[in-house]
This record gives sequence, structure tokens and C-alpha cells, in this order.
Amino acid sequence: YRGIYLGHDVAIKVIRPEHLNEAIEVEFTQEVMIL
Repeated sequence: YRGIYLGHDVAIKVIRPEHLNEAIEVEFTQEVMIL
């Protein structure tokens, strides 16, 4: 998905609760740390 944040194009990641597990949570945390 795409969105706009503070006037900038951004990617929006959707994490569905039924797919959430510890590995997905760790991967998402690592992605956020890169930013």
C-alpha cells in the first residue's frame, strides 16, 4: 500500500493478525530499525 506522511510518499505495510508470529514481529522490528 501507499500513503502520504508529512507530504512524502510512504509505503504502508499491513500485518494481518492471523499471520502474526514471533518471526514476523522480529522481521518487522528489523525493518523499522533500518529507517
